[in-house]
Amino acid sequence: EPDFEITSPLRLALFTFRHRPEGMADDNLDAHNERLLRALNDTGRVYFTQTRVNGRYVIRFQVGQTGTESRHVEAALDLIRATARTLATEADG
Repeated sequence: EPDFEITSPLRLALFTFRHRPEGMADDNLDAHNERLLRALNDTGRVYFTQTRVNGRYVIRFQVGQTGTESRHVEAALDLIRATARTLATEADG
């Protein structure tokens, strides 16, 4: 996904990422990703937490539950993509 970046090494079932839409100024990325985290969690379909990596606001994605299937990860990814791109479009508008 060209508008997302993985911000930490992949370790077992945990990594961090952030949405980095083309054209968005670096000084707006933390606020944008904070809005993204809130919007994702507000759906009630997923729950993510946040941290900072190299001083940047990032979202933690952990898939460690034994009942998790690839369809669950794909559904979360679809939700992340759609939500992030909607927020970026609203920020442009």
